[in-house]
Amino acid sequence: MLAGFIRPDSGKIYFGDRDMTRVPVHKRNIGIVFQDYALFPDRSVLDNVCYGLLARHKSHSEAKRLSREMLEQVGLASLSDRKPAQLSGGQKQRVAMARALVIQPQLLLLDEPLSALDVKLRLELRLLIRKLQIKSGITTLFVTHDQGEAMAMSDGIAVLERGRILQQGTPSQIYDHPACLFVSEFFGCNRFEILGVTKTDDGLLRCDLSSGFAVTDDTRPYETGMYLSVRPTDIKVVERGPKQDNRIPGVIQQVEFRGSTIEYIIRNSQGEFHAEVPNEGHMFDLGQEVDMILPHNGRLVGVEP
Repeated sequence: MLAGFIRPDSGKIYFGDRDMTRVPVHKRNIGIVFQDYALFPDRSVLDNVCYGLLARHKSHSEAKRLSREMLEQVGLASLSDRKPAQLSGGQKQRVAMARALVIQPQLLLLDEPLSALDVKLRLELRLLIRKLQIKSGITTLFVTHDQGEAMAMSDGIAVLERGRILQQGTPSQIYDHPACLFVSEFFGCNRFEILGVTKTDDGLLRCDLSSGFAVTDDTRPYETGMYLSVRPTDIKVVERGPKQDNRIPGVIQQVEFRGSTIEYIIRNSQGEFHAEVPNEGHMFDLGQEVDMILPHNGRLVGVEP
């Protein structure tokens, strides 16, 4: 709808104060990077980047000058004569970015542009895209299913589910204060079902999790059906010990060694939970009985925002 390919069923689309709802695609001045790059296979890298400029009636000499400058910025100046089939996935992605940016669009749309690339290349291009976006100052909408990508690259995030915005805010706002269960779990948090709550003497909330009690400093009013949301990186894993608040028993179901960290999947009567802990030279074994030490910063979340 932003690009103009589909007309909205209701409402209007504004770029600034200009109503764009019925403006045709070719008059919206939008740059688009498609998931599959959509490069012209029979044209050179330089000609691919020139395309949008020529369509906007720039002279051939001016289009080539601007395109070469943009290819320099994305590190592909030496490959300007190659065809797309002669490029790697990362190089194709850079060409697609150059083609989208060289026209100096009013809005840049990126449709999961890094999803087909390996991890190392994704990180490299993630940094490049952010650098180019900051330098150009162009408002950019970046669609991704990768939570880390969203938090690392954006000034603001909108979490959508079935066409509905569930939460909108800065990366830190959404990460620290998820509005509902879907947002919480989308960003990797564990959910603990709350059976009931009581207030502690110092005003904190003590949650009955069936397998133990957890105290939280969340000030949100508790409502029936809420869950306690806890990030994997905030859980400590220790040997089984005596029962006490924020100490929840479980059994190690899976161990993933990740170098500087270790991820455990721990099961108890409530389900499976993820804990990501620093690698300090010791790993628990599969089947071992342990306790999860929960933090006091667990958040109360409901099914609906």
